[in-house]
Amino acid sequence: MKTVKQETQMKTLEKECIFCKNKVEVKVKESDYENWKKGSHIQDAFPYLKPDEREIFISGICGKCFDNMFWWKFLNKMTWVFICYKERKV
Repeated sequence: MKTVKQETQMKTLEKECIFCKNKVEVKVKESDYENWKKGSHIQDAFPYLKPDEREIFISGICGKCFDNMFWWKFLNKMTWVFICYKERKV
């Protein structure tokens, strides 16, 4: 039996962060992109992307800006509080 290697078509997606305006580029499989456009959840369509790479296509916010918006603050030994703030440089 001969094994045939199928070459996967890749697509480069580019998105600009709505806050810092940096461009994020990711490479995805063409078939996965089509599934996402047809309604698949992004984490199911692109399980190989990091959460930061997927977030830019969900909210338009890059990983660095997202981390600056949402972070955890340690109050004491047993308590963490979720703090949300928005810092936008114009």
